[in-house]
Amino acid sequence: MESEVTAPYPGNNQELVPPHTPDGNQPLPTPDIDISPVIITKVTLSQDGLETILVTNISKEPQDITAFVLLVPETDERFYFPETNLNAGESVKIYNGAEAQSQTDGLVWMDHVALQVTGDSVVFLNKAGRMIWSYTKR
Repeated sequence: MESEVTAPYPGNNQELVPPHTPDGNQPLPTPDIDISPVIITKVTLSQDGLETILVTNISKEPQDITAFVLLVPETDERFYFPETNLNAGESVKIYNGAEAQSQTDGLVWMDHVALQVTGDSVVFLNKAGRMIWSYTKR
């Protein structure tokens, strides 16, 4: 059985669990597309230990996320996006875990999961290094 947490965004009518704020107090509201047009929309962990981080363009315009970064602050592990352009509504999968290398429909980051214990975070940074979205394992 997979564990799954997703973030709300306009046009997605599922009941979803929002990521927490960096200070851990209150859930973030639905993202402002003008500020965060690309967000982490889903993180899953399969029974075989394959972690999938889904990054989605929630805007109506194409978005270039080349050189954006996924960061695990607890370990300072970073994933720099290669040349990556997402059309409106398009997503890219980032894989972690022992089976990550065998995945062909996304990008590979680490041979272990990023979110190892409750409280671990993945932060999504733009080219300027500013945080535009985060997800914390609960």
